[in-house]
Amino acid sequence: MEQKEVPIESLTPQQLVAVKKQLDSEMQQLTTSFQQLRQAQVRYKDSKTILDNLNSQNQDKEILIPLTNSLYVPGTLENVNSVTVEVGTGYFVEHKIPAAQSFCERKVQMVKENMDKVNDMIQRVRRQQELVALGLQKIQNEEAKASA
Repeated sequence: MEQKEVPIESLTPQQLVAVKKQLDSEMQQLTTSFQQLRQAQVRYKDSKTILDNLNSQNQDKEILIPLTNSLYVPGTLENVNSVTVEVGTGYFVEHKIPAAQSFCERKVQMVKENMDKVNDMIQRVRRQQELVALGLQKIQNEEAKASA
């Protein structure tokens, strides 16, 4: 669907307020999406770092296995040659370490590209918010002059 640009000057104050609310809501959603993407990027980078340090020296090493964010059980690292990777909602695949590293690198790149797109949208909405704010300010100034 193609969007048409409407000159700010042609909108009534009520319409400008409605546009401002819509832009504020869109900005909130975009900001939330950007934060979620940043968190995903950090998780993939952390996973890649762990994989980079996983080697035969860690074989049979005692580790703590997280059951939740704050609950762990002791365990032993038996296999340092492959890991199980979550590839989607509830889907897991066993990968050799190099393949898992490659998977994490691809995900980091994909998330970065999505972050760049969302950031571009945030900048566009920010410019639109500024235009609407200027339009509202102009109307308020005109009303103040008319009532003086």
